[in-house]
Amino acid sequence: MNKSSINRLIIIVLVIILSNHSIAQRTFEVIREKSSISVSGTSTLHNWEMPLQDYRCNLLIDIYNPSITIKKVDFKGISKSLKSDYSVMDKKTYKALKADTYKEIQFASSYPEEIPLGSKSFKGEIAGSLFIGGVTKSITLFYTGKIISDELIRVTGSKKLAMTEFNIDPPTAMLGTLKTGDEVVIKFNLILKQLK
Repeated sequence: MNKSSINRLIIIVLVIILSNHSIAQRTFEVIREKSSISVSGTSTLHNWEMPLQDYRCNLLIDIYNPSITIKKVDFKGISKSLKSDYSVMDKKTYKALKADTYKEIQFASSYPEEIPLGSKSFKGEIAGSLFIGGVTKSITLFYTGKIISDELIRVTGSKKLAMTEFNIDPPTAMLGTLKTGDEVVIKFNLILKQLK
């Protein structure tokens, strides 16, 4: 085989590899009606939970057997869409989050994460920046996932945070007799659909 034939062969192989790469890269968008995100914690009177009702989340993923690469995570949630069963609690929370000024809670991944893919399930961790109430902190999210079909995936997980890490004073009510704990837990159960 002469040199020109070898060069042509190399070019063909590269084209095949690049073509396969573009096919494998997919963008998924959360189906909010089938998903849930909540923030929960404790207080001196009772435990509490606030579902987040208005948010969007996109994932850019490369799926190769036997691995999957989460290339990018982009999440934005509306601060005032956190709702509890108590309007007083809601108002105190929005004040603590400075929600009039910082209307969104945001998370963006820092770099791609490649993880093993076995029997259509996966688990791993993703590092990124979380923005709450005007403060940005680096965090790591642990998650599990499952490929439901060619177009649907599920991602679930939880993360413990201290409000004071984000310069948030834990809300109080009833003249200080109701005090929330500093630690909160963010839980997510997301169903995401591939964009066409």
